Amino acid sequence: MHKNKNGGFTLIEVLTVIMIIAILASVVLVSLDAARKRARDSAIQNQVRQISSLGEAHYTIERGYSEFKELTEDSDHPENSNYLRAVEKINEASDDDNFAGASDNLVIHFSEGDSPREYCAYSNLVRADEVFCVDSSGDARIEGSVVCDSENLSCAPSDGDNGDNGDNGGFGAAF
Repeated sequence: MHKNKNGGFTLIEVLTVIMIIAILASVVLVSLDAARKRARDSAIQNQVRQISSLGEAHYTIERGYSEFKELTEDSDHPENSNYLRAVEKINEASDDDNFAGASDNLVIHFSEGDSPREYCAYSNLVRADEVFCVDSSGDARIEGSVVCDSENLSCAPSDGDNGDNGDNGGFGAAF
């Protein structure tokens, strides 16, 4: 091995340093993307919970969800600014080039009749194939697929599922 007379670095040394920096940068970018998705999922979950809280406030006043149902179906309803703001934030958090469910991402089902007594709401998460569900019993959970519909107004998993999905603690005590 011979000494460089100019005291500088050899081409191999410079390329090695550039390669190490590139590898470190790629690791950081991958972890930032995962953190960004988790942050979007948290925002979606927070807004779905806000909408649920709005529903529970209406239930406390009228002992049913008829006003809440009207609020979610009528864009000209005088009290729906909080609801529309939450839906807008859900859609903003979901708005990703790699995410197919970016428009009208919130779904709410109510029980039949003039004065519904139950509801469930869910929204797709940015993470693939996961939804966040809340229902009128106070249950809130992340599921691998949609579990509530107009027939089943509960976020509880089907009989074969144990429900251990990372966020199976309800928030009913907050109401």
